[in-house]
Amino acid sequence: MRALSRASSSARIPSPTAGRPSGCDRRVSRRSFAVSSAWLISTCSLAAALALSPAAEPQAQAEGPCCCAAATAPRPQDRLWLISTREAGCPNPAAIVPQPNLPVLRYAQDRWVASDLTAFFADDDGQTRTVFYVHGNQTTASEAQDYGLTLYRALIGSSAEPRPIRFVIWSWPSDRVQGSILEDVRVKAPRSDTTGYFLATVLERLQPNSPLTLIGFSYGARAITGALQLTAGGTVAGRVLVDKSAHAPASLVLMAAAEDDDWLLPGRRNGLALSQADRLLNVYNGCDKALKRYHFLYGRRCCNEALGYVGLATGALAANQRSKVEQLDACCLVGSEHNSLNYFHSPAIMGRAQPYVFPK
Repeated sequence: MRALSRASSSARIPSPTAGRPSGCDRRVSRRSFAVSSAWLISTCSLAAALALSPAAEPQAQAEGPCCCAAATAPRPQDRLWLISTREAGCPNPAAIVPQPNLPVLRYAQDRWVASDLTAFFADDDGQTRTVFYVHGNQTTASEAQDYGLTLYRALIGSSAEPRPIRFVIWSWPSDRVQGSILEDVRVKAPRSDTTGYFLATVLERLQPNSPLTLIGFSYGARAITGALQLTAGGTVAGRVLVDKSAHAPASLVLMAAAEDDDWLLPGRRNGLALSQADRLLNVYNGCDKALKRYHFLYGRRCCNEALGYVGLATGALAANQRSKVEQLDACCLVGSEHNSLNYFHSPAIMGRAQPYVFPK
C-alpha cells in the first residue's frame, strides 16, 4: 500500500505558514523554530542533539524496555481498557461494517482479562472522562500495553485529582514489516487511516455527553485527527461513517504528529477535525530526526512537512478555532529521538497534558 497523497482543496485559505510558531519559513528551514543550529546545540544537551534517529534504528528498539512505572497498580477509582484492531483487517469502503466487533481487554487485579465492546460501552456512565491513547509506529502488542500503562501513570502519578477516568489503550497493527524503514512507514500510513476509521466507530457509540480526551503519538495522532474528520461527516481514505451520532467535543493531545502540517487547516485533508474538539495541545519537536525526513513518505523531491516537526500554522485558522490551540516545542525536553517514552517521562510535557485529562 502506498501512503495517500496530500488532499487538495479549491477553497482559498490563508498561507499554511501563517501563524506558525516562531515564524517558521519552509523556504529557509525544515525546523519549527527559525533559529540557528548553534543556538539549538548550546541550549539543548549535546547528547540529545546527537541521539540516534529512528530513521536508522527501529522505533520499537529505540523506545527500549517497559518502564517500571507501568507495573504500578491503577488508582481504585479508574478503569483501564484495551481495544485492539490488530486482527480487524482493512474495511472495504464499498461495504463498511457500521459497528465492527473488536477484541477488548480490561485491566483487573494487575493483569489484562478478556472482555468485549458490549461491556466497554455499558461501563460508560456518561460522566466519567474516557481517555484514549493511540500509540505510534513499530509498536508490538505487548509494547502497546506497557507504553499505555506508562502514560497512564505519568498523567495521574503526580496529580492529587480525585476524579476517576476510563483510560483506553488503542492497539493497532504497527509491528515493523519486512524491508526498509521507508517501506515500513509507507505501509503504516494507510494502516493509521484504517485505525482512525475504527476509532471513529467507537467514538460514535459513546454516551452523547461523555467527557472525552484523545492522546496520540506519531501515526497515532494521524489516526485521531482522521477519526474526528469522520465523526464530523468528512471522508478519510474513501471511507465515511454509515451511522453517525453526536458526542461531546474532545480534548486533544497530539505528540510528534506524523501527518502533514496543513491537514488541520480549513479545506484540507482533516480540516473538519478541530470542529470536533474543544481544545488541542500540539506537542511538536523541531529536533526530531525522524520527522525531519517525513517528506520522504511522498518522495525525495517533495516538500511536505510533519505537523509534529514544524507545528500548526494557527494564523490560517478562524479565530474561534485558533483559540482552541496550545503548542509546545519539545526539542529541549526530549531531544532528537522519535520516542514516545521520552515524552511520557518529561514532567514538563505531562504537566501541560494533565489539564486535558483533568480540566479545571
